[in-house]
Amino acid sequence: MPSLQKHSEKKTSIFIHHICFAKDFVYHFVAFVFYFGASVLEAATTAAAVERKAINATTAIFVTVLDYRQYSINVAATIFSFVVTLCYACSLGLALRRWKL
Repeated sequence: MPSLQKHSEKKTSIFIHHICFAKDFVYHFVAFVFYFGASVLEAATTAAAVERKAINATTAIFVTVLDYRQYSINVAATIFSFVVTLCYACSLGLALRRWKL
């Protein structure tokens, strides 16, 4: 009987182990999706930037009015957000690797 109890404890331990790593994987996946979405929106905002004097009747409907300093800050923020997204992607890959082990 003791071996049956040990086997049951081992199965429970493995099940809890997989649940914990599955939560870790889901957390990293959700974080990656949100960071990627924010990075894409930041890049779109930066790409749509124009100077105030460049707006006329033929300009696109959706523009972002930024001066040079704001544009430079947005470029830096876009680069940094993609770097952070890459870090979360690596973390997601490591979480998947840990979960599969």
